[in-house]
Amino acid sequence: GSCGYGPSYAAVDVGTDTTAPTLSNNLIEYNVTGLAISGATTNVTVTQTTFQQNGTGLAINGGSATVNGSTFTNNTSTAINAVAGTGGSITGNTITTTAGGSALSISAGFLGSISGNTASGSGLNGITVGGTASGNVTWSQLGFAYVVANGGVTVPAGSKLTISPGVVVKFQTPSGCSSSSYLDIQGSLVANGTSTQAIIFTSYLDDTADGDTNGDGGATTASPGNWAGIRFDPLSSGSLTYATVRYGGGGGSCGYGPSYAAVDVGTYTTGPTLSNDVITSNATGTAISNPGTNVAVTLTKFSNNGTAVHVYNDASPAINNNTISGNSFGVQNDNPLFPTNAINNYWGASSGPSGAGSGSGDKVSSGVNFIPFLASPPV
Repeated sequence: GSCGYGPSYAAVDVGTDTTAPTLSNNLIEYNVTGLAISGATTNVTVTQTTFQQNGTGLAINGGSATVNGSTFTNNTSTAINAVAGTGGSITGNTITTTAGGSALSISAGFLGSISGNTASGSGLNGITVGGTASGNVTWSQLGFAYVVANGGVTVPAGSKLTISPGVVVKFQTPSGCSSSSYLDIQGSLVANGTSTQAIIFTSYLDDTADGDTNGDGGATTASPGNWAGIRFDPLSSGSLTYATVRYGGGGGSCGYGPSYAAVDVGTYTTGPTLSNDVITSNATGTAISNPGTNVAVTLTKFSNNGTAVHVYNDASPAINNNTISGNSFGVQNDNPLFPTNAINNYWGASSGPSGAGSGSGDKVSSGVNFIPFLASPPV
């Protein structure tokens, strides 16, 4: 893996294009990069191989790789790195991280599949992902969390990101003067969990979902505003169903990077749906903005947020049959000339909301239509 005078290679550097070599039962250790794959059609199979104490164990820079039954130990940068447009499958591998290193680092445009791997150690025990998710991309790994890097993941117009039931997506917290971590949806996001397999969006300091992802043994804990949010940009679309969203609603350090609500919708003429979700412990739970944004929010539980739902810039959501309880503020509408439809919600008290209401539940502002309200949580 030298980079001096002459070519710069990985220790084992494969760029065959038309042939498909197999590497099995090898020990690849103490290299800058252990194995690199390049070429548009190169397809390498790697089995029963140990990568240890390299900088990067395996770099998929082109083509595809089938990697299974292998062991990655204490690679100081990352065990496996894959760039946009590459594919293959990464299955059944055992990864031990070291401080400052990560289990997997992939572009959001990686087209392969990842399943059945394990990761532990003092590094980042997840799949670090960033950049642009172009085309139709699916996140379906259930073994450990996706970790969205500072700088975020963007789904451009015409592209679609699908997140499968049971997936955990964590977001890095900014340090120094670094950008926020976020999902910026310009195309479509479909994140539909089930009643038994919720999709979880949370801080990477949250050890209650898929364990100790940042590898610090519980030395740090999550708090509201650790990451920015999930932003549905103008003309985007999608749905969040049976999803849990927590510890978002922040921005980057030193003002660098966007500041979002945990779920931030400003689609204008299109209407994502939020249904059967849990939005909790965020600085702002959901923000809905722009004329014509008609997002429907139903059967969702808002709790322990600063503001549960913030409506502004003349948006017209339908917020019905939800439980809005234990937030500093329930529903805030910044423009009473455009009343917000928030009927048939439970506000944490049988007497209804406080603020513009006369009950003892969560506050509502003027310009919020909350009558009739529910005296108990919806089923």
